[in-house]
Amino acid sequence: MSQVMRGLILGSPGVAGSPAICILFGQGTPTVNQDPSLDNCALGSLYIDYSAPALWFKTSVTTPTSTGWTQVTIP
Repeated sequence: MSQVMRGLILGSPGVAGSPAICILFGQGTPTVNQDPSLDNCALGSLYIDYSAPALWFKTSVTTPTSTGWTQVTIP
């Protein structure tokens, strides 16, 4: 059975089973988005908030106190 997700999976660098690099989108920041794919993305993944609009970059591993996502500021 396939899973529907909001975005693209570009591939999984590293050994089999490692997190995938993704380009995901949704309404709201990654902290309020309920998509379970956000927690399983590899470092370097992107998330697009189409309601703000804003671009987010996965910079660290998700922990109980941090989502690992950093908003990209474009001058």
